[in-house]
Amino acid sequence: MEGKVNILKDLQNVIQKAYINFKKSPKERFTLEYLETRLELLESDWSLFKDTKTQLYGTFKLEDISKKVDDMYDTTEDVYINCKCLIKSALNKVGVKASPPQIWKLIAHGTL
Repeated sequence: MEGKVNILKDLQNVIQKAYINFKKSPKERFTLEYLETRLELLESDWSLFKDTKTQLYGTFKLEDISKKVDDMYDTTEDVYINCKCLIKSALNKVGVKASPPQIWKLIAHGTL
């Protein structure tokens, strides 16, 4: 059980760091590719977190793990949602700034 709980703790830290680092990222780094990659990584980490939680519940007694895992899940879910919202907002800004033909012009001029 401790091994899976350690995996959850590690993934929780990874998701929290992703959120903190994204908030500190320079805005000029926010290209479509960068934002999509950030979102893919976040989704992958969140999926692994949920899968590991499900494995814990499938293997151990609910009363043995529920309090520890539920608190960790709630905290991590909040961070995940906040991070995903920030990334999606940045994606919308990149998408709103330019339609596809305009994006190619911005890329060619090095402004995107």
